[in-house]
Amino acid sequence: AAVCAPTVNAYKRLVPGQLSGYWANWGVDHRSATVRVPWGDTPGKRIEHRMSDGAANPYLATAAVLNASFLGVRNQMPLNAPEVGDGFETANTERCVPENLSAALDAFERDVEFSDTMGQAFSEHWVAIKRAEWDKYRRAVTDWELKHYLAFL
Repeated sequence: AAVCAPTVNAYKRLVPGQLSGYWANWGVDHRSATVRVPWGDTPGKRIEHRMSDGAANPYLATAAVLNASFLGVRNQMPLNAPEVGDGFETANTERCVPENLSAALDAFERDVEFSDTMGQAFSEHWVAIKRAEWDKYRRAVTDWELKHYLAFL
């Protein structure tokens, strides 16, 4: 998530029921699943990864998805059953993206095997840059705060 959803605002979209890739699941022609395998028996079969944000670097996001896929195959991680719930109130998993960029960076740093596939230099620089971005966001005064709290002054 820290690479595919690299901005503070990306996590406003990644919530249940937004058809955005919130859940750690997959499905056949299921628009609520993060990994969607469109229906049909065509030679041009594809998969869609629905988590990535429009602000994500497409090369880095692709590398992250391919590296995660590689680790899943190499480590023989079991594939859950395809999603059949509505993705709004029911999903076949409780695993989901972190709630914000800071939590996504924490998860990125904890997953040493994954961050190593992205390269040590990249991972260290990415986390440092994105932590600085998160800190700027955390310290910013928003319009909401001004409207809400100035009324009490």
